[in-house]
Amino acid sequence: MFDRSNLLLIQSAKLGNARQITTALERGAQVDTTDAEGTTALMFAAQSGATEIVDLLLAAGADLNLHRHQFGTTALMFAAAANRVAVVDRLLAWGANVDAVNEDGSTALMAAASVGAVEIVSLLLAAGANVVCVDADGDNALNMAIDRNHAAVVRQLIDAGADLHYRRSDGKTPLLLMSAPADVTILQMLLAAGADAQAVDNEGDSLLIIAAEQGYTSLIQPLIAAGATIDFQNHEGWTPLIAATSSKQTEIVAALLAAGANPDLQSQELETALHLAAIEGDLDLVRLLLDRGAKTDLITNLGDTPLVLAALHEHIDVVAAILKSGTDLNAHQQGVTAFGLAIVNLYVEIAQLLLAAGVSPNQTFKDRQTPLTIAAIKGNLNLARSLVDAGAQIDSQDDTGATALMWATHRRHHDIVKLLLAAGANPSHRNQGGLTALDLAQINSDRYAMELLGKA
Repeated sequence: MFDRSNLLLIQSAKLGNARQITTALERGAQVDTTDAEGTTALMFAAQSGATEIVDLLLAAGADLNLHRHQFGTTALMFAAAANRVAVVDRLLAWGANVDAVNEDGSTALMAAASVGAVEIVSLLLAAGANVVCVDADGDNALNMAIDRNHAAVVRQLIDAGADLHYRRSDGKTPLLLMSAPADVTILQMLLAAGADAQAVDNEGDSLLIIAAEQGYTSLIQPLIAAGATIDFQNHEGWTPLIAATSSKQTEIVAALLAAGANPDLQSQELETALHLAAIEGDLDLVRLLLDRGAKTDLITNLGDTPLVLAALHEHIDVVAAILKSGTDLNAHQQGVTAFGLAIVNLYVEIAQLLLAAGVSPNQTFKDRQTPLTIAAIKGNLNLARSLVDAGAQIDSQDDTGATALMWATHRRHHDIVKLLLAAGANPSHRNQGGLTALDLAQINSDRYAMELLGKA
């Protein structure tokens, strides 16, 4: 339990009151007394940069290497993290342990590197700080400086002998920790010092793949210039181009293509960059890839072409672009073509594009239903009209013997009944139950349909 002098010492250190510090010490305060978390007066003074108080406490015999109960932080670490240059200088002069570690294994050098404290890093290195020490997470001072984009500190640590080839448990080297906003200066320093531009982490990702996916545009050209393999594939078969496409990094995709990236390399799932662009519906990316000669007929392990995927996701402009480039109109996903997907999902504009490109309107689907049959069942007049105009067989019968006219009548889609009759549909056809369209109208007590069919 605090006596009054100890309490006065701690409170005075928190407030930066040097006079009261002297008073507390004169009244017998223990110089290394702590608060509930184990913070000493010296730690408070070091963190706040109160050099006069630091001098008073050191002169009074404060233990400058004590570790705080909570987190294990020392006064030197507090001062380094707060960028208190004068305090760090004093503590080192009084013999502070430059390589003391907290409960996470972090040192004062790591703390200074994390905040970009250039002067303090210089002081610590001059005092013999271990530049290759790693914390419990496997990070060292260089990793921390790179992660926080402190170029000047990176330079200091490289010059002090930091290990450029050290790998964390996830396989990441210092180079692979480059992040946004990425400083090209740091990249150039690392490469010039001998960092491996081809290094990969445990996922098989190179920095070029990481930069492409994360949108670190400024790193792309320097990496290519440094010899990074432009078509390198990670464990999933992703290339930098596929990675950039997946996150819609248009500028990076353009740069990679201009540098000669192969747009037709496939991932483990046999996806190309064009497949991903089609899924995303990104017309700019699709055009970039097509302009560079990307193949439109490659299939994924599910049998998808870019056209099928664009149709599936109702990306009308992308469908149009792929059709203009030329592709296999009848490629299919487990038996379903792009046209089939458009019909089943009532993507009328896509169906119209495919019909204009030469797709047959008389394909048959499940139960031998035709596109016109499906349009009649679902009551989509625009789709039905487009199919009729494209030459759909009006009286095709499905497995039940039903025609499009019968389905339209049964579902009370009168506009389609009129369209089909005007196109020459035969109202006399019978289904397997022996019923005509007129019979179905009578069963439904649909007087309007009976009138239409009766006139036919």
